[in-house]
Formats: sequence, C-alpha cells, structure tokens
Amino acid sequence: MIVALQMTIGKKFMITCGALLFAALLQMSVAMINFGSVRSGIRYMTTETVPGMTETTAILQDIYQLRGNFYRHMLSVDIAEMGRLEDENDAVVRQLRNDMKTYEAGVTQESDRERMAKVDALLDRMLEGWQQILPISREGRSGDANIAFTAKVLPILEQLEKNL
Repeated sequence: MIVALQMTIGKKFMITCGALLFAALLQMSVAMINFGSVRSGIRYMTTETVPGMTETTAILQDIYQLRGNFYRHMLSVDIAEMGRLEDENDAVVRQLRNDMKTYEAGVTQESDRERMAKVDALLDRMLEGWQQILPISREGRSGDANIAFTAKVLPILEQLEKNL
C-alpha cells in the first residue's frame, strides 16, 4: 500500500504538465471569449469614430466659415463685398447641410441621431437670427449689427460648437 501512494518523478511531472496545460487552455478560452468584445470595439472605432470625427471637423469648419463671414459682413462698408459674402454664406450653408447628411448616413447610435437633430434645429435658429441682423448690417450700422449678433446669434453658434 505504501508503494501505491508514492509517486514517481515522472508521474509528478505528468500531473504538473497536465495542470499547466489545463490552465493554459482555460486562459485561452477566456481570451477568445473576450476578444469578441475587443473586435466589436475596434470595428466601432474604425467604422464610426474616425469617419465621425472627420465629418464633425468638416461641419465645424463650415460653422467657423459662417461665423467669420458674418463678422466680415458686419464690418464691411462695400455693398458688393456684402453681396459676395451673402452668396458665399449660401454656398457654405449648402455645404454644411451636405456634411451633416454625410455624417448622419454613417451614424448607428440613437444618441448621435438626436444630437444631429438638435444641431439641425440650432442651425435653423442661427440662420433665422442672422436674417434679422442682415438688414442692419446692410445699412452699414456695424455697431448695432454687432450688438444684435452678440445677443441673438453668437449664443446659438456657441451651442452649435458644443453639440459637435
């Protein structure tokens, strides 16, 4: 009986190797199960995050262009320059709406859709506010136009930037 309870070095080695092999297989199984979530995270980053950042940057660029053109319009005394800026603003707004549609086409999260709907509503409010300031600016009353712009349009522009 005593002989049966004694283990040889070979048996001890085999049991140790078996336990290590079992531990390695267990670790590999856990890694394979968790790799699926890593893969979906990488897919999300490459299909939504990077293109979304690119489109958001384009949208912000359009908003900054509008903001600069608004200030240039208010400071201008040349009617032809004002007309050119108004035409340029129309083109920028078209580009902005196109960039927003491009962004929305790649969105899969409901929260992003809601955010873009809010941005669209803010954009409409901003453009309505600018339409109220435009006659003041055309008259060359840049001080009054700037005061109205700061009160009506600038807060909306800041909200737009925050929502992107």
